[in-house]
Amino acid sequence: MRERDEVCHYLNFKPSVAKKVAAECCIRTSRVLAWHQVPALYAPTVAAILGVDVKLVRPDIFSHPDEMLWPPLPHFISEPERWAELQRSANDPNTEYGEDL
Repeated sequence: MRERDEVCHYLNFKPSVAKKVAAECCIRTSRVLAWHQVPALYAPTVAAILGVDVKLVRPDIFSHPDEMLWPPLPHFISEPERWAELQRSANDPNTEYGEDL
C-alpha cells in the first residue's frame, strides 16, 4: 500500500478540515480520509482551504506552471472534425450507440 503524503496525513489528523474539504469538493468525508494523495482535480480546492500554494499539495503536477504535466487531450477533442462527427452521430436517431466511427 502506498504511504500517505503530508497533506493527507493532515486531513486525517484534522477531521473538521477533512469535512470542509469534502463539502467543498461535493464528495463524502470518507473518500477524503481514504486519500493517499490528493487527486489533481481537487488539489486547487484543498490548497485554497488550507491556505497554501497548490504546488505544496501536488508538487508532481503543479511544480512547473509553464509546462503543465496534464495528460494529453483525447484524440476526439484534438481533432475537431472527428469531434463534430461524434456529435452528429449522437444526435442522429438512426445511429446505434456503440457503433465505431
